[in-house]
Amino acid sequence: MESDQQAQRQSPIAVIGFLAALLGLFGAFYFFAIFDASVPTDDGKRIYNVGLLADRQNGLMFCGVVAILGAIGFAATRKPGVPVRLRPSRRFMWIAAAVAAGLLIVAAATGFLTDLWVSLILRFG
Repeated sequence: MESDQQAQRQSPIAVIGFLAALLGLFGAFYFFAIFDASVPTDDGKRIYNVGLLADRQNGLMFCGVVAILGAIGFAATRKPGVPVRLRPSRRFMWIAAAVAAGLLIVAAATGFLTDLWVSLILRFG
């Protein structure tokens, strides 16, 4: 009976890692899609503020790192008593997808995708 309950319980590191990955992804979504880096001018137009763009970039990098570290913490733990399988499981595939999303967020924060996004907005918006 006790061994069944132990097998059902997740380790605290897995829970914390899952929550960190989730918060990192939500935070990155906020900084990429919702955070406004522009300020109004006297004539009613909006221009991009360099300081706010730097805040967006820092937020994206921080959230991307949190998401990656959380995914690694979640993937590094396993249930006690469960043997390690050789073929990848669904859990591993979700972790790999979360790490890839985190790396994409970090790439966006480093400037490549952000510069592309800003140039598209300035050109067509």
